[in-house]
Amino acid sequence: MAKLIPTAAYVRVSHDEMVKHGYSIEAQKDGLQKYAKQKGYKIVEWYIDEGKTARKKQGRRKEYLRLIEDAQQGKFEMIIFKCIDRWFRDIKEYYKTQSILDDKGINWECSEEEYDTTTRDGRWKLHIYLMLAQDEADKTSERINYVFENKVKNKEAISGSQPYGFMVKEIDGHKRVVKDPNTMAIVEDVFTHFDLYNSKRATLFYIQDKYNIEVDYKLIGKILTNPLYYGHYKGVDDYVWYGSYITKKIYDKNQRLLKKNVKLRKTNIEYIFSSLLRCDSCGGVLVGTYTWKTINKEGERRLYIQYRCNKSYLRGQCPKRGSFSEKIIEKRLVETIEEEVESFICEYELSLKKQTAPKIDTKEIKAEMERLNKMFQKNRLTEQEYDYEFDRLEKKMEKALKEQPKERDLTPLYEFLNSGWKNIYHTLSIAEKRALWRSVISEIIVDVKSKTFTINFI
Repeated sequence: MAKLIPTAAYVRVSHDEMVKHGYSIEAQKDGLQKYAKQKGYKIVEWYIDEGKTARKKQGRRKEYLRLIEDAQQGKFEMIIFKCIDRWFRDIKEYYKTQSILDDKGINWECSEEEYDTTTRDGRWKLHIYLMLAQDEADKTSERINYVFENKVKNKEAISGSQPYGFMVKEIDGHKRVVKDPNTMAIVEDVFTHFDLYNSKRATLFYIQDKYNIEVDYKLIGKILTNPLYYGHYKGVDDYVWYGSYITKKIYDKNQRLLKKNVKLRKTNIEYIFSSLLRCDSCGGVLVGTYTWKTINKEGERRLYIQYRCNKSYLRGQCPKRGSFSEKIIEKRLVETIEEEVESFICEYELSLKKQTAPKIDTKEIKAEMERLNKMFQKNRLTEQEYDYEFDRLEKKMEKALKEQPKERDLTPLYEFLNSGWKNIYHTLSIAEKRALWRSVISEIIVDVKSKTFTINFI
């Protein structure tokens, strides 16, 4: 009697197929066990992708990936599955997999379909089937996407699973995305604490301590970066019913801060100007370094913090060598920042007055559009004439808007000047000082040789 052939059994089922066609996991397993017994195959491992479609990228079909890895290690000689659409509906991915199996001499069979890939006709028959299956899957995908797009435009939920802090609720016969009352306070505290301290890690610790819960560090990042929290989803604003957590302005501010977000170092030494200082020569970020120095006979030590360009010291890619004391930078900022801010505001407002008016007036275009609408409503224009003229005006408006200078929002700078920050600065922690400077400064361009710097405001 011949030795049983070591075999891998692959099962895949999507939720829709389970409901519509009864392609349950148990039904597929039962069929494959009978097939293996009949053919003299010994199933050495099961690979089951639940809730996955055959068009999913390989990285989304975890069990399929595990099967391929085991195939490369020679753990079996045969693969069996119910039918070819359990395996693939994508020609490109199929041939990638087939190449791997051919290299290892591993064959595959369907328990309910017959394909012979050893002949030219058999391979062609399989290729035609995969083309048809892929085309059908594409059409289905297009139909689903069309339905989803319309649901999103109508601000309807397209999935029961929502990001942290949200849930689906039926309102007036439609499923809507709303804030989840069970987690709403936690999400609000994430935004409030990050706004104060500009640190994801500090926010994480705060949430864990306040609510006595385990929170993943990645979750804090997802909350801060997902546009849904200001109500935006797939091009649609106000998608969240009954209001969002934050405004678009706060969201944009958080994205700027996150680019500068600094992780706590193993030394636990905190730097006031982390990620704010840049080398005037190479543009690289100046990195904080520290030393402890003994200052008296009793052995008392004092911490000295400096900033330097690592492109110069570690890589030799920058000619500017030298360091700049944190205390000196801080002292100069405290003494001169208000004057610098006032000067910047004054120069900016003067520059606005000097700007020439755009060549195309948007008000005139809007008035022209209104006249065009009225003429069409009074049947003075054909639909073709109306569409042509309106399209022309839209392009003209688009060009005009591009020509218009974008005004900067100076509110953070005015708020800083009126905050009375100097009266409390000496009481602030390192993290609070860092947050204060980041609230008005985008970067400080430093010359480590001359010990001078230039401030760029947000």
